[in-house]
Amino acid sequence: MGDSRVFDVVIVGGGPGGYPTAVRASQHGLSVALIERHKLGGECTNYGCVPTKALLRAAKLARDLVRYAWARGSVDGASVLEWARSVADGVRLGVGRLLEHYGVTVISDEATGVDGNCVITRGGRYCGRRGVIIATGSEPRRLSNIPFDGVNVIDNRGLISLEKPPESILIVGAGYVGVEFSYALASLGSNVHLVEIMDRPLPALPREASLQALRALRSLGVRVFLSHKVVNAELNKGKVVVTLEGRKGREIVEVEKVLIAVGRTPNSNLKGLRESGVKIDTRGFIETDCHMRTGNPMIYATGDVRGPPLLAHKAFVEALIAADNIAGYDACLKDFVIPEVVYIRPEIVRVYRPTNCESASVRVRVDALARARIEGEGGLVKLTYEKSTGRIVELLMIFEGASEVAGEAAALVANGLTIYEAAKIVHPHPTMSEALWEALHIASGSPVHLVDVRRRAQ
Repeated sequence: MGDSRVFDVVIVGGGPGGYPTAVRASQHGLSVALIERHKLGGECTNYGCVPTKALLRAAKLARDLVRYAWARGSVDGASVLEWARSVADGVRLGVGRLLEHYGVTVISDEATGVDGNCVITRGGRYCGRRGVIIATGSEPRRLSNIPFDGVNVIDNRGLISLEKPPESILIVGAGYVGVEFSYALASLGSNVHLVEIMDRPLPALPREASLQALRALRSLGVRVFLSHKVVNAELNKGKVVVTLEGRKGREIVEVEKVLIAVGRTPNSNLKGLRESGVKIDTRGFIETDCHMRTGNPMIYATGDVRGPPLLAHKAFVEALIAADNIAGYDACLKDFVIPEVVYIRPEIVRVYRPTNCESASVRVRVDALARARIEGEGGLVKLTYEKSTGRIVELLMIFEGASEVAGEAAALVANGLTIYEAAKIVHPHPTMSEALWEALHIASGSPVHLVDVRRRAQ
């Protein structure tokens, strides 16, 4: 007979939707078990957010060595991949130490099913007196017309595991993952082809973001195929021969590797979920209320398995809300604004909240800022606000370091600050964060270092 134990809370999944739940539940004084079949930290720590941003850090260094006349040196791609994996390993070990500190029981096993408030694994049965949290994440999506073998045709996991960057690669999908990998690999010397079925990269973001990404990729020599689809892919003498089809006909590309980056599918296939009263939508995502509760009040869901946006920082927030509720508090995912970030150079950030009011926008180039001159590149800020109230409803920021201002931007939008209130926030000089400050002052009619062309024309 297998292991059988009872805890206050049982969590399935040790990624961003799982381990923060365990920490917070433990802080509430609850006994916690966390079941993880692979590696603590989940996709983000081991194959996603962390190692890819390490790659991008190296990619930007490689570009600086080329761009500045006074810089000398080179970047070794094989060493970069090894370093990126070591960074991920360090973060994963940190997650383990965190859970150990809080007394969380980590069970290295694979969950196969749910029976009410109990989780069935290959080696046991673990029940939660207060409930179960499903944080099983998602898997890279496959394409039926591109045979996946994990060697020549790979996903993000396979790419991070390579010994060295491929000489040539075709990346299918120009969303966040495809664009970031294209930028990183091209900077490290790979011959990169990027294919997107839509008419622009980053199709979920505003057009300004798409155009900037396109310029950045093409400046690195990336060959971008827009409004194209993959018709066929075949292995021939160690190479992958890919047939693409666009408006002007077909084209054949021969590469060493093909990376599939066309989204993800949720891991919601645990047996007994539906029988336990959990509703799963047509895409496979688990439905919950704002408290993270499913149709069964003893079962919660957080992270990718709960639905888009499939972002680690969204999962973190959901994890804390689920833990608070399972501990008896009343927490709700309401009025949260989730920043979207693309970590190429320059970085792209968008925060947004829908509004029914008439809005106005200002679009500010920030190339003249002192820090922009130091960094050798500028960017833009597009600020949208309600005409009647001045309340900020959207910020699009495109400049290097924008990710570090994303939290501030989200706070402005989430808390309903007006352009006049936000303009009073002091930003240090010289920083790229001044770009936001300048945009706020232009929107409120009082530009400081930049010229308001609207006013000059009057």
